[in-house]
Amino acid sequence: MVAGERVGVLGVNPSTFRNYTPEPTAKSDALWRNIAGGDVAISFTMGNDGGVKLGSEVPVGGQKVQQTMRVGAYATMGIGRRRHLPRGRAEARRAHRQRDADQRPEDRAEGVIKKLKKGLPKGSKAVPVTPELETPSAGSVPESNGEVMTAEQVRTVIKAAASRRGWPYVWGGESEAEGGYDCSGLMQYAFARAGITLPRVAADQARAGWVIPYEKAEPGDMLIWANDPTAPGYISHIALYIGDGKMIAAPRRGTVVQVQNVYTNNMKGAVRVNPQRAKQVADGIAASIG
Repeated sequence: MVAGERVGVLGVNPSTFRNYTPEPTAKSDALWRNIAGGDVAISFTMGNDGGVKLGSEVPVGGQKVQQTMRVGAYATMGIGRRRHLPRGRAEARRAHRQRDADQRPEDRAEGVIKKLKKGLPKGSKAVPVTPELETPSAGSVPESNGEVMTAEQVRTVIKAAASRRGWPYVWGGESEAEGGYDCSGLMQYAFARAGITLPRVAADQARAGWVIPYEKAEPGDMLIWANDPTAPGYISHIALYIGDGKMIAAPRRGTVVQVQNVYTNNMKGAVRVNPQRAKQVADGIAASIG
């Protein structure tokens, strides 16, 4: 539990773990000085959308035993892929550029997990903790073969999202039970009303179909943004396009679900939802953490 929220936490040795992290995190001297000094680093979304301010003192720990820690930095979460430990910042940068160019299939996350499971006790789980930071490339929608939403589903999704107007933005919220919705919680709620299963967070929801240019967006498509300065290309915000340059969104802390004009700053395109693909992504995530 961090600041009252259940989140994934890594306890690390700053002097060695730094070389394994994604580049935006690895290159920040100030970040690692703060962690070495006893601070906790949190994700940009938890800070910006969750309202956990830099420099604030927050409770960290289990439900029974917690300690107060200072929030010292916003950071890219996860472990960058590595074959070896780079020596120094220059080599670390070169390794980041090269890592995906020459990565063998068995070295990718799915290959490593497959090998790990062979040696783990029965019932054990192994999951990747590397965030996908690459910006989705917007292209054209291929022959859909009926794999897009029906017109009735589009109407249902838009009507459901519109019915939530006025509800507060709540980081982690996905129903009335939490008192409101965050951006991806709103999408999950609206699409569920049309019988479509979406994964929970914006970065995963962006994989629920084909990424296309905004200029080709149609009502019922999701719009995606990469706003996190610590994770270039990582999808951190999502909204529902309703046509005529308008969208329904849960913008940020301190606002409510509302109809907005579409803005294109940091936008990475639109997602034409494929219901089958959306369910596959959601089921795959659930299986990995279940």
